Amino acid sequence: MLNEFEIHDFPAIAVLPYAEPARADPAAAALAIRKISKAYNFNVEVSDLVKDAKFIEREFDQKSRLTRKSLQRMYA
Repeated sequence: MLNEFEIHDFPAIAVLPYAEPARADPAAAALAIRKISKAYNFNVEVSDLVKDAKFIEREFDQKSRLTRKSLQRMYA
């Protein structure tokens, strides 16, 4: 998309925070929103995104632990 803007001489900018490639990453979205809102001096509430990020991280950690335990029993 940025390339198309450049071709048509349309001013554009992108905010690309690191995002977890394997799953939804609301923490990355919250970071991008914070940076944009700071640059343009307005406030956007991101607490729901942060809460969702913590929930996803807990779920991911729990499933990772279960997978490790399962693999350890399989190869023990």
